[in-house]
Amino acid sequence: ALGTRDQEPWAFDEKTENINRKYIELRYKLIPYFYDLFRIAEKDGSPIMRPLFYEYQSDKRTYDISDEFLVGDSILVAPIVEKGKRRRIVYIPHGSKWIDYWSGEEYEGGQYIVKSAPLDTCIMFVKEGAIIPLYEKKQNYIGEDNNIEVTFDIYFGDEEKKSSYINYLDDGESFNYKNDE
Repeated sequence: ALGTRDQEPWAFDEKTENINRKYIELRYKLIPYFYDLFRIAEKDGSPIMRPLFYEYQSDKRTYDISDEFLVGDSILVAPIVEKGKRRRIVYIPHGSKWIDYWSGEEYEGGQYIVKSAPLDTCIMFVKEGAIIPLYEKKQNYIGEDNNIEVTFDIYFGDEEKKSSYINYLDDGESFNYKNDE
């Protein structure tokens, strides 16, 4: 808007621009996962971003947490939202192990942990047993390359628990998916 301060990443410094680039690239990488979540939301109304208690209603400690959220049922995000802070307390929901997205460290659910993160790292965990579809090839915009391959990150967990995942593929433009195309 005219008359407001600049908010574009390049209006700050190179460090800010690089952090922004890192998360734009992560967003593009996760597009197949987001697409699947939007398809599920259309079918049954499940929100894409969810409070922890949405998936963990039997875990009463999730009821008052307002600074963490789930993306679908498999990715937990716990951003640091206070200026100058480089660590925070994160609650890991009961019932699953969770894997740090960046380091691969595993955490047992049902506990609070103190997690450190540099400025360029948003704290993220993936639930044990999750299957996350990803675009591996870098894109500048959706549709730049219609032959892009989808890969799947599999977060192996307890061998007794079975995992499954449905990945929706359609032409990305029409409403033909409503006819199961």
